[in-house]
Amino acid sequence: MKKLLNIFIVLVLGSNIYAQKFDGYVVTNTNDTINCKFFVQTNLFNDKIFYATSVYKKVIILTNKGEKRKYYPKDLKCFYISGTTDGNFKFVSFKYDNYKHFYHEVVGDRLSYYRLHNQYNSYRGVNQTYKEFIFKDESFLELGLLNTRKNLAKLIEDNKMIYDKWMDENGYYKLRDAFNIINQYNNFYKN
Repeated sequence: MKKLLNIFIVLVLGSNIYAQKFDGYVVTNTNDTINCKFFVQTNLFNDKIFYATSVYKKVIILTNKGEKRKYYPKDLKCFYISGTTDGNFKFVSFKYDNYKHFYHEVVGDRLSYYRLHNQYNSYRGVNQTYKEFIFKDESFLELGLLNTRKNLAKLIEDNKMIYDKWMDENGYYKLRDAFNIINQYNNFYKN
């Protein structure tokens, strides 16, 4: 019985590690675009559910020529994964963290919004989490628990109407509204 249990555990865990090949492309630092398939971690029960934590430090691809390559943030400007349950994902690298991570681009606009996906082990198993970042005019700032209002305010102060509502002492906007503020700010400048 113990042997059967061990075989089951190996099969379950092994089938969840880099099992799926999603279509997409990478853009190198020399602006070469390489169409490829990505080896990424997926959900055991639905191989279209993509775990962004599997690519935050490196990405493994299979080129259309059949070559398997590994890239780190210092090697790529960005990459794009398509065909997941949650849609398409674009990841970028930044000089602001010395090219250590790939950031998931949620909003790429005048004021951009990124997530840095990460995972850690706890007594409950592996947990996935993310940190939020914003970028505008060479300013790359984290939206953490204690600095969300202050950091977002720095990058939207050129729009007095949105800035004043965000900084309103009576709480016109809550911290959880930061994503909405980013979209309002970008939409204001599209008109």
